[in-house]
Amino acid sequence: MESWFYHFYTDDFDSAKAKLSAQIEKAEDSKKSGLQAWLLYIDVKKDRDQGFGTLLKFAADNPADASVQSLTMSFLTWEEHYADAIALHSRLSSEIAADSRVVKALAECHVASAHPQEAIGLLTSQKNAENPEFALMVADIYKTDGKFDEAMDVLHKALELQPSHERMRFHFALLAIEKNKYEISFYLLSSLKYDFPKNSEYWGYFGNACLGLELYDLALAAYKQADELAKGEASWIAGNIGNLLTNKGLPTEAILHLKRAMKIDENSQYAFDRMASALKKKEEEEKLAQKKKLEGKLLFQEYESEREKVRANALALSQGLSALLMGASTPNQ
Repeated sequence: MESWFYHFYTDDFDSAKAKLSAQIEKAEDSKKSGLQAWLLYIDVKKDRDQGFGTLLKFAADNPADASVQSLTMSFLTWEEHYADAIALHSRLSSEIAADSRVVKALAECHVASAHPQEAIGLLTSQKNAENPEFALMVADIYKTDGKFDEAMDVLHKALELQPSHERMRFHFALLAIEKNKYEISFYLLSSLKYDFPKNSEYWGYFGNACLGLELYDLALAAYKQADELAKGEASWIAGNIGNLLTNKGLPTEAILHLKRAMKIDENSQYAFDRMASALKKKEEEEKLAQKKKLEGKLLFQEYESEREKVRANALALSQGLSALLMGASTPNQ
């Protein structure tokens, strides 16, 4: 049975509102205000002409509720009302403004409004700057800007304080792959797939790390495990299997997986590119096979004459050796 958020995500706002209203009635008091904010946002999505007036009034009536404030700021950001989100933040008390949810919402507003450096300044100036959510946001900003080393610096520092944090370990491993530091990604993804053995992403990217280290058997095994966990429905995993098989000279088998990848995601440029490589490799192998077939035909046809040459050469060699030995055994006169 679909949740209210599923209906919201698929733009079925009437169903979303009905299910959310029912959930609010049963919710704990501490969670009701946040859900009510969502309900008001659904009304905005249903009828944009009404604007954000009711939602903003609800936020004003709940000034000490950080959940309501952060959600309202996020809603405004998603609708590109950046100035309104920042204005709302400016009216908050210092205590609520310092709440991690509110800080994150403001940082997201800065990023969405094309001011990523302001987001970095905000997040890194917090007392708890190594907060995993903050560290992940800063790292993502650096990554988007192509600054992979800086992104890794931020995450590594945060991981020193929380070494078992799942998402930070995963994102550091992905950055390590981008920097061709495959040993690091191999180490981190080994532990992640051990801790979370049902996660197909971890198995898939572990396969990528293995591929980078030329551990081809481990890579293929990891990809197949990822494919099984994803129930064969992840285009990128099927594409990676096909890519590996192509690189190891097995284009026919590769094409089967690449066709599946393209069927899952018809817009996958990765799968199309790898399919082109596999088809080219298959064509090259077929040409080589025809060449070897012709060579085999000629060798077969010349087999008897070549054997005669071998026998004649062997006989000549034998006779030559015999004559040499006979000469060596004849006493000098």
